[in-house]
Order: sequence, then structure tokens, then C-alpha cells
Amino acid sequence: MMTTSSWYQSTTMSSRHIPMSDSTDILPTSSGGTGGGGGLDDSQQSIQQQQQQQLDINMDCLNIVEMTEELKKKLDQLKAGLESNNMLVILDAITNVRSMTMLGGLNNSSNGMSSSNSNSNTNGNSNGNGVGNGGGNNGLSHSKKISLEIIDTIVQTGLISRLVALLSLDSPALLFEVIWTLTSITRASVDYATIVVNSGAIPPLIRIMVNSEDDVMEQSLFALGTIAESSPMFRDALLHQTEVLSLLVGLLTQQPTKRLGVLRCVMWTLSTLCGGKPYPSFERLRPLLPLLYNILASAKDQQILGEALMCLSYMTRGNNQEISIVATSFDFVPRILDCMNVSTDKCILTPAIRTFGNIVAGDHNVTMLAMSYNPLPTIYRLLQNNDASIRKEMSWIVSNIVVGGPELIQRVVDANIMPIIVNSLQYDDYAIKKECLWIISNLIEYGNEDQIRYLVELGCIQSIGQMMCQDLELVVLATFNNIITRCPVDSKRYIEMIKECGALVYFENRVKSDEGQLSISSKEVLMNFFNATIFASSRDTDS
Repeated sequence: MMTTSSWYQSTTMSSRHIPMSDSTDILPTSSGGTGGGGGLDDSQQSIQQQQQQQLDINMDCLNIVEMTEELKKKLDQLKAGLESNNMLVILDAITNVRSMTMLGGLNNSSNGMSSSNSNSNTNGNSNGNGVGNGGGNNGLSHSKKISLEIIDTIVQTGLISRLVALLSLDSPALLFEVIWTLTSITRASVDYATIVVNSGAIPPLIRIMVNSEDDVMEQSLFALGTIAESSPMFRDALLHQTEVLSLLVGLLTQQPTKRLGVLRCVMWTLSTLCGGKPYPSFERLRPLLPLLYNILASAKDQQILGEALMCLSYMTRGNNQEISIVATSFDFVPRILDCMNVSTDKCILTPAIRTFGNIVAGDHNVTMLAMSYNPLPTIYRLLQNNDASIRKEMSWIVSNIVVGGPELIQRVVDANIMPIIVNSLQYDDYAIKKECLWIISNLIEYGNEDQIRYLVELGCIQSIGQMMCQDLELVVLATFNNIITRCPVDSKRYIEMIKECGALVYFENRVKSDEGQLSISSKEVLMNFFNATIFASSRDTDS
């Protein structure tokens, strides 16, 4: 049997891999045709499209000019009110300014907040409004361009610090409007968020968060969450104020009679403090674990439950020690599996699956703990979910389970999961095929001969052969290498099967193309197995 070569060891992926970010939404497309024989030809359609685009640009410019002029009048009114300290004038002006910032979907009301924080993922921050940091306007609708132009105009007046100063006043109506306006500005770009933070907005927002009417409290929570979401630096600045987490936890545990919208906003704010890259300090977040467990055990509201699961998914993406603390400190695993079994709502299902997957991706003891709750029937069912993103996450989980060795692999085999995997490798979406290839690669590396033989009988060699493409060539080659080396009794038959799927010709061409490591690795496998087999066959014939 050939020893495992260094190139293969460097190619083999650690099973504790984190999947790519969540799949991107696919925008619907329009055919643009009119049908029948009376439709416009391509050149006519192109002219009409260019005319419409120019009309849209003209309308954009006209609306932006009109709205900017109106805004300047309101900002002048706001300045006059501030100079004269006339609260009625200030309130009227700031209400109009806030209304203008809401155009184009830059609405900061927490009622529009997604329970699963769908515009961000576990791998990074997003400002949640489709506007990239830096304020670029390319590709935005004219109404969003107007919103950004309005916000830019407000920032350029230098009024931000004066708006922040208004947070010290005891006027709920005024505080509500001022905080909403500051949140709109923060949400527009990280540069604007920096101006708001540097103007001293965080301390008064924390004070207002716990000492105000529900409407104002809710808006201040949303403002703080938006600040945390805009930049890891601001998130960490909030976490380093030790009272912030305790105050948020207190709002949920000591004032459970608060309006549901407030409690939802508290949980969303907590999830923004747990998210982002680089990851926040686990030790600062660790005091949240009792609260999160209680929510998983008793929460009736789906949005609050979804945000709690988001927090856990963030807290289990770090090192093995941190994952172990979460998995063993409380009885989280069965609660998470309950969510995976009962809920069909993606705001629950997605973070529950991600959290369970992160736990399975911990060290061997944590993986065994997770497996002790018999998750395989749940995994079997969700691998056949209609949602491709869920199938992809579940495949990633299986790829981490099979690294546990023959015992765990046999449990996966007995659960009849591998036929689904081989079928998905052949017919499913490409992103899912990649995860399934890693499942098979890991199983072949860590399984025994009987388990590898079972996989081959399911048709895995033919399915693997379909994955010979640019970004997976080394993985495919390493997997074929392992099939041959780990099953010496069946190696000749497997070599013929690999030839039949076209791999021999493919990798011979790669050797000829001389493309670095792939060429070297392909040559090694071809020399050790395929040429040796040909030589042996000719010698047998001569005899």
C-alpha cells in the first residue's frame, strides 16, 4: 500500500471547516419580450431602454434638487430653533428632517427589523439597508439616492453634535425624533456612523435605553444596535462598557411586562453585539448564556427565539474551547434540536442549524455530546428540505460528523444518509455538491474498508468524477488516491472504475499542462497506480 504523500496531507481539509456565507438571493429576471409578431426588434428595444434610463436620471436629478432645497429650509428652521432654544420649532423641524431620511427604504423603525438579521450573516456585518459603507450610490433606486443625498446634506451642515446634545433633554417626543434621525445617519455608512459616535451619542443612548417610555426606549435600542452593526470597533466599544450587557439582560429578565416590540428590539441589539468579524470577546459575551438558555427553554415569541439562536450561532463560531463552554455549560443541544425538528420558519431554522453545526465542528468530545442526542433522523429529514441553503448547511454538518471515525461513520451509514449524499453529489446545486464531495472525501479518509466499499457500491466514483473542475481538482485527486490506497484488495477494480469516469484522461492532460501542484500530484498518482496496473497486466499476458 502506498503511503500518504505530503501533497495529499496538505490537500486534505480539516473537517472543522466553516461553510461559506449564506447563499445570495437570486433576483428575478424579465424576458423583456412582447410576444407574437408585433414586438420591437433588439435595436428598438435598446433605444427605448436608453431613453428610459435617461428619463430616470433626469427624474433623479430633479427630485434630488427639489428635496435638497426643501431639506435646507428645514435645516435652517432647525438651526433657528436651536439658536433661540425654541423646543416647538426644533421638534417641528426635526420631525420633517427625520421624515425625509425615511425615503427610499432607509427606514429605521424597529418594526421593520428582521428577526434573523437576514441582511447580515455569521461571517460579517451589514448595515441592513442595501447601502454599502462609504456611501456609494451605484445601482440604487432614485428614492434611495435621494435619501443618501439628504443624509449627506444633514452631515455637511455640522449639526450632528448639536443633535446629540439634544439627547440630554427630557422630552419624549423630541428624543424619539432625534434618535430616529441619528439612527438614519448611522445606518447610511460607517463614515457617518463614526461622526455620530465621535459626537458622543453612545452614553446618552445607553441612559435613554433604560429610563424612557417604550417608544423612545425601543428607538434608542435600535440606534445602539445599528451602531454596533456598523463597525466591529463600535461594537467592541459598547461591549467594553460593562453595564451595557447587564442593562440589556435586565430589560428582558426584570421587566418582562415591557411591550413586545421593546423585548424584540433588546434581543436584536444583543445579537448585533455578538456578531461581526473579527469576532467579539467570548468572555464578554459569556454572561449571556443563562439568558439564552432560558429563552430557548421558554420563549413563546418566534422573533425573540430566533435572535437568541443567532446569538448562539455567533458564540459557537470560535475556537474549540469556546464551543465546548457553550455546549456543556447548559443543556443547549436538545433545545436546539427541538427547534430544528419543530420549526419551519427560517428565522428559527437557519440559526438553529448553524449553531448545531458549529457545535458538531468542535472537538471530538463535543461532537460525541451532540451525537448522544440522536440528531441523525433530524439530519436525514432536513437533507431533503426544499430549501437549498438548508440542504447545504446539513451537508456541512454531515461532513464534520464523519471525521469522528468508523463509529460515527457507521451511525451515518445506518441512518441511510449516504444514498442522499451520493445523489446530491450528482444532481444537486453546485454549492451542495461541494459539501457532499467533502463528506465523501472525509468518509474515505476516516472510514474503514467496508465503509469505503459501501460508498463505492453506491456509485460515488462516478459522482466524484463529475466534480473535476478548477477549484476542486486537488480534492477529487486526493479522494481517488485514498480510495485506492485504503482498499488494496479492491484497488484494481477501483482503478478501472476511475478510468471509466474519465479521470485518467483528465489528469493526464493536467500533467501535460504543467500547472504547479496539481500537475505534480497528478503525475504521482498516475505513476504509482495507473502505470503500475498497465505493467502488471502486460506481464500477465506475456506469461
